[in-house]
This record gives sequence, structure tokens and C-alpha cells, in this order.
Amino acid sequence: MKHDKVSDERRRGETRERIIRAAEQVLARAYRFASRQEMIESQFRVRESVVREMRRRLR
Repeated sequence: MKHDKVSDERRRGETRERIIRAAEQVLARAYRFASRQEMIESQFRVRESVVREMRRRLR
């Protein structure tokens, strides 16, 4: 039913937002004492991981 589809999409969206917020908090703690170079390298790894996951989901 349409209502079920909307509520499922909303639930998935809320879950995704919660995961993103948790990841941001973890990275903020990790970056607090990191050097600039460590932060840049970590950001590249995160970006590569996100791109890899997006490609996997598109298949």
C-alpha cells in the first residue's frame, strides 16, 4: 500500500540520518587530536568507502 511505502521510506531516511550523525560524531572525536595530514587522509578513505558503497548499490 502507498502508506506503507511512505512510512518505510521515512523509516529508512531516519535510520540513514541517525547513522550519518553517529559517524560525524565519531569522526569529530577522532579528528580532535589528529594532524592536518591525518585528517586529509582519513577524509579520502571515507570518501572512497562511500563511493565504493554507492557503486555496489547501483549494481
